[in-house]
Amino acid sequence: MSSIAANWLDKINLKVELIPEDRPNRPGTSIRPTHVTIHNTSNTNRGADANAHSRFVRYTGYYEHNGKKNWVSWHYTVDDRVAIRHLPDTEKGWHAGENGNAKSIAIEICMHQGINQPAANERAACLTAWLLNEHGLGVDAVVKHQHWTGKRCPALLISDAHWADFISMVKACTEAIKRSEDGISGSSLPDGVSSQGAMCWDDAPHDSMDVGH
Repeated sequence: MSSIAANWLDKINLKVELIPEDRPNRPGTSIRPTHVTIHNTSNTNRGADANAHSRFVRYTGYYEHNGKKNWVSWHYTVDDRVAIRHLPDTEKGWHAGENGNAKSIAIEICMHQGINQPAANERAACLTAWLLNEHGLGVDAVVKHQHWTGKRCPALLISDAHWADFISMVKACTEAIKRSEDGISGSSLPDGVSSQGAMCWDDAPHDSMDVGH
C-alpha cells in the first residue's frame, strides 16, 4: 500500500474488525469487484452506529423472516466518526442479490438518531473514492443497492438529487486523491466537500437489528 493510500485511510478513520472466517455469513468466496454498492442501514434506533453494526455483523449476522435465518454481510460500515471494514474487498458479502454480491464492495451508511448525517455521508463518499482509486474503477462504478435488486436503498440517498450530491462528493474526494498522488500539496478540504463535521479529516444495537436487507 502506498503512503498516499495509508494517509487517506487515516483521514477516513478506518478500523478493521473482520467477520470471523468460521461464521456462516462469511463464505470466503473470491470476487473481482467492478462496482461499489451504497446502502443505508435503515436502522434509526439511537445507538445503531458503526460500532453497533460491526458487532451485529460479526457476532449475529442474520435476521429472521418467517422463521428462517437470512444471513447478511457487507464490507464497510460508516457513521459520522469512523469507518469499519468487515470483509476484504475481494471477498464476497451477502448484501445485494446474486449479481451485486458477486461484483461489488458494499458500504452501509448509518442513519440512527443523533448522527451527523452530512458528516457520515461525506465520510462514506471519501471511502468510496479511496476504494475506486485502489481498484482502478471510475465514478460510474458507484451504484445504489437499488441498481441490483430494485429495493429502495439507500433510503436517504434514493432520490436523484440526493444521489447526485453524494456522487459530487465522491468526485471531489477522487480529485483530491489524484492531486495527492501528483504531489500537489494543500491542506484544505476538497472542493465540494463541506467542513461541517470535518468527517474526512478527524482523527447497544437494537435486539432485532434491521440492516437494510
